[in-house]
Amino acid sequence: MVTDDQLAEWREMARENRCPPRRRQDTSVKFRAQGGFVITQLLDEVERQRQALAKIDEIRNSIIGHQAVNWSAHIYPLVAALDEAGFGGKGYDAAHDEALTQLDRIEKLEAELAEAKDLALELQAALGET
Repeated sequence: MVTDDQLAEWREMARENRCPPRRRQDTSVKFRAQGGFVITQLLDEVERQRQALAKIDEIRNSIIGHQAVNWSAHIYPLVAALDEAGFGGKGYDAAHDEALTQLDRIEKLEAELAEAKDLALELQAALGET
């Protein structure tokens, strides 16, 4: 895991257009200019992801601590944290369609289970009669 100290050091290196430790031998102007910009972008993304994970961790801890899930306290903040991190999800229609598909699968499996139970009872009865 990247520590806060490492992030701060890398940000400073990017501001000063210094090469990261693994690329010190490449001191070209192109690398320093583009590398500093790319490193800054990557560090910003790392920070954004860490903030999202911190929010998700708080939500998880609240769920575990309360042993309950609440839409206002947990679900909406979770969706917001994921959106902020760049994980926008499928949207209502696609998620709803997928949930219905899963419900259809459950109903089909329940029907197959009922048929299997009936068959087992028939077999048991047939074996018991002979």
